[in-house]
Amino acid sequence: MEAAPGRIQREDWLMVDAGFNTILEHSSYHWCFRAVIANRCSKPPVRPFRLGGPLRDGGDVYTGDPGSTFRSLPIGSKAGDVIALLDVGACSLECMSAYNGRDQAAAYMVTEAGLRRIAQRRTVEDFVAGEHFVLEK
Repeated sequence: MEAAPGRIQREDWLMVDAGFNTILEHSSYHWCFRAVIANRCSKPPVRPFRLGGPLRDGGDVYTGDPGSTFRSLPIGSKAGDVIALLDVGACSLECMSAYNGRDQAAAYMVTEAGLRRIAQRRTVEDFVAGEHFVLEK
């Protein structure tokens, strides 16, 4: 059976390393942060993709562009491309967690002067550094 004109016949997925532990708002509030392929910004965003994260949880499927479950990204987008989620805001830093032992990503701000790191990457070791566990024998 042939699909109707303009209908997507299969779903193409791009998996990203930022899950809902990194940007909780997309899962909780279905916010759609604009996404661009950083190394393909000059290419038109015309191909529909679904975006998913690494946590194997329903909250790890990113909200699509307004009115769609898909994100329009450039043709040729593939593994290894850098996907930048724009305008996530300062509150996202407070919502990050080490869910399932995942490291927290560093955060960067883009200004007219250039790129500036505003939060350092944190590992699980950083989270438990101040904790003291007593093992009973």
